Amino acid sequence: MIFRRIVLSALVAGVLSGFLLSAIQQFGVLPVIESAEIFEAGGAPAASHDHAHNHAPDQVPDHADDGAEHQRWTIVANILTAIGFALLLIPAMSIWEHLKQKPLANPRNGLLWGAVAYLCIFVLPAIGLPPEIPGAAVAELGKRQQWWLLTVACGIGGLSGVAFLRSPLRWAAVLLIGVPFLIGAPHLSTGAFDGFRPEIAAQMETLAHRYVWITALTNAVYWLTLGALAGWVVARWIRPVLGQTDGAPTVV
Repeated sequence: MIFRRIVLSALVAGVLSGFLLSAIQQFGVLPVIESAEIFEAGGAPAASHDHAHNHAPDQVPDHADDGAEHQRWTIVANILTAIGFALLLIPAMSIWEHLKQKPLANPRNGLLWGAVAYLCIFVLPAIGLPPEIPGAAVAELGKRQQWWLLTVACGIGGLSGVAFLRSPLRWAAVLLIGVPFLIGAPHLSTGAFDGFRPEIAAQMETLAHRYVWITALTNAVYWLTLGALAGWVVARWIRPVLGQTDGAPTVV
């Protein structure tokens, strides 16, 4: 019973927040990506440009069809990712209520959970590895993934220690957040756009800075929405099954 409710609740929160993220991306993130792809195609070195884009006249790709297909799969990926994160947030908030024996979960407290998730999963990793636009030269994917996972784990561990430990040493958990930055994020020794002509590289740099801020704002809205929805579904559908007593929600 409880498992089914958690899954259904995650589906509701994930679908709604995933669609919202996709809608915001249409007006902010995707235009920047499309502009970067145009500069990438027009400013890449001649050899790679010819290799990647040398099509016979009857083999020119239909970019409109490609764009629609990419958009559909982006929406699907956003929804599935949001459902996955909801499957983590909703049980965590339910356990929190159960341990405290208080009806703490609500949309307002959900905003706090969403803000913490945003900090750990987006902000901290983005400090070392900012979101990259198409065409940017970056370090090896495996190394970047390892550093990202380490940063997220240390962020969650450090903030959880401060929030839930009662020892006077709990503030030492904050030091855990700095571990990935002491190690250092993986980067290339060359610039991200050194392979482009100077005028194209300058345009790409401008797009890259814009992309970082747009993705930061987009992810903030996404995580706050997902957190608020998670708090709402826990209060609406999970709390009655767990048998929590009704009462005025407490904000912590």
